Amino acid sequence: MTVKLKGPWIALQHRNYRLLWFGNTFSQLGDHMQQVAQNWLVWQITGSVTALGLAAFIGIIPRLAFGFFGGPIVDKYNRRYLLGSTQSAALLFSLGFALTAASGAITFPLALFFIFTLETTQIINQTTRQALLQEIVPRQDIPSAVSLNGTGNNLARIAGPALGGTLIPVTGVEGLMFLNSLTFLGVLMAVWRMRIPARQWGQTQAEEGGFCERLLEGYRYIWKNNRLRMLIYLGMVSAFLIMPIISMLPAYVDNVLKGGPQTFGFLMAAFGIGAVLGAMNGPAVRASIGGVVTLLAAVLQGILFILLGAITIPFLAFGLMFTLGLATITYNNSVVTAMQLSTAPEYLGRVMGIYLMHKAVTAAGAMLLGTVATFAGADRALVISGIFYLGLGAGVQYANRDLQAQALSAAVPGKGKGNG
Repeated sequence: MTVKLKGPWIALQHRNYRLLWFGNTFSQLGDHMQQVAQNWLVWQITGSVTALGLAAFIGIIPRLAFGFFGGPIVDKYNRRYLLGSTQSAALLFSLGFALTAASGAITFPLALFFIFTLETTQIINQTTRQALLQEIVPRQDIPSAVSLNGTGNNLARIAGPALGGTLIPVTGVEGLMFLNSLTFLGVLMAVWRMRIPARQWGQTQAEEGGFCERLLEGYRYIWKNNRLRMLIYLGMVSAFLIMPIISMLPAYVDNVLKGGPQTFGFLMAAFGIGAVLGAMNGPAVRASIGGVVTLLAAVLQGILFILLGAITIPFLAFGLMFTLGLATITYNNSVVTAMQLSTAPEYLGRVMGIYLMHKAVTAAGAMLLGTVATFAGADRALVISGIFYLGLGAGVQYANRDLQAQALSAAVPGKGKGNG
């Protein structure tokens, strides 16, 4: 059966992408429930805020390690099989985590082990999914695919924690982990039903050198491609100065808005709803105003941070967080789309591996923002971050507007060392 779709949904008319999107969205719902479960479990075991921080740090390590060294794996092996292998491994680790918790044998070191292994499989999985897009979606539909990915991610981010928090009293932590294990079957079923032609270039590249040589070749490719360097920078500076607001939000609600958990929940929901709407309408916005979309979104993000730090009225904060969610996802999806269209298929694993280190960068930004907030207050920390972002994000874009315009309208380069 042929599915005819238009607008932001057009990528779903391709069977392979449709299978992957539905399977992945279902799996990500489980990932966010798992995050709630494992954080609550660590708190139950230790009763220590420091332990929660250590668990978060352990989860960052795989992203740093795979971002630097994992790309050649994604570029060498069949991405469909790699996706299935990582999901199978994640299913086994998730089941092991749940069974250990249910048996009462779980300890803090064991919990850290399972957190580390699950994050390792997930970062490989995420990099592989991004690198797979060019194999399952025609070039003209890549913007739709990236926007739909963002829509699914944010729907899962909204529903997952809410569902997890609601279910823990009913199922217990271990029951929530068992539910997460079932969600891995979504991607496994999708991978099993996908039909992707064999890639000839992967075999050719595998014959050109070993792991270290291909790793260095990937870094040379990025270094010589000025557009890619700009795009990776744009993604990282946003991750460092904008995305840490999620970690800062409880302190902002308590100290600035003088609200409680309900206010916090509404702010998170406002940000998530804005992000979903921004993701769905991203391709249309980008088509209507062109490559300037990232510059406008960057300016808007910086201004919104300053306004959030300056107001103390919850109702206004809801509107600002909604707009921030919309601007942030529009910015991020525009950068990822340009990165997909600027990268030759044989280098996508290495390029996306570097880009997907942004969550680790966000964690570092959260630590810095928290330190500033400790001395200056959460409101001033947001104002300072917004001012810096206007300079380092929007300012750098404007100063390099010709290169940015090339990056956001780039054609896919052919095989080789990249082009500047």
